[in-house]
Amino acid sequence: MPKPKALVELDRLRQDILSMMSMPGFPSSSRHPITRLKPDTAQDLDGPAERGKIEISRIIRNTAMSQALKKIYNYSCQICGTSIDRPSGPYCEVHHIVPLGGRHNGPDSDGEGLSDDLENYIYGTDPNDGDTDNDGLSDANEIRYHNTNP
Repeated sequence: MPKPKALVELDRLRQDILSMMSMPGFPSSSRHPITRLKPDTAQDLDGPAERGKIEISRIIRNTAMSQALKKIYNYSCQICGTSIDRPSGPYCEVHHIVPLGGRHNGPDSDGEGLSDDLENYIYGTDPNDGDTDNDGLSDANEIRYHNTNP
């Protein structure tokens, strides 16, 4: 079975990112050379920069929970299986495929519980067909409960 288009795109993006990084074990890219400014080329601003205050409202996450999940899943992506090793240890981020703060706010054209964006970009399923592979299981149930490819 061919890889879903989202996984192919994730692989391509991962390779592009890794090729730009200068890490042991990964090739660096001459397309994106690191340039350094010489001290005599730096220019001062005319006085101090203007400053302002901003207020940010964000959800407070349970970092102990995300650390536990990373360990349980061996620091690898549950969608594409990618694991990134760095000199300081494995790297991964926890993302919520099903938002913890409530149901997604994006459109769900086929009404099976997956947003159109998730279907298009992550799972490679048809956002207008609740059972893309016509096996009698909704795409959402295959992903959430059966761990199968819809």
